Amino acid sequence: MKDDSEKIKDIMKEAEELAEDWEGGYFNYRLVEKEDRWTGLDGKEKIEYYYEIHEVYYNGKDEIIAWSENPMHLYFETDYDIKEEIKHIKRASKAKILKLIKNENNDESLIELDKYIKDIK
Repeated sequence: MKDDSEKIKDIMKEAEELAEDWEGGYFNYRLVEKEDRWTGLDGKEKIEYYYEIHEVYYNGKDEIIAWSENPMHLYFETDYDIKEEIKHIKRASKAKILKLIKNENNDESLIELDKYIKDIK
């Protein structure tokens, strides 16, 4: 079992790695496709797709390194805030949709689909 000093070293190393990843980085809002799966009364698997807007963070190489756990919510203090958020949402609506996927270990990642908001049915 690790003592406190080892845990602190691990946290510091992780923070340094994140800082390196973030160098030259940026974030934007993106539409993220998610899915709910369940078994219907007929015993067949059902899938429902839904979409949320998340903050997505990129490194200096335009690679996704993180995204917000929760979708964005609208909160404004000024008319400037309203205009800026609308501008970011419009930009997200013109970008390709990202899809949240999970691997066999339940680790999550985002992949870019060749799909836009106009393609949602």
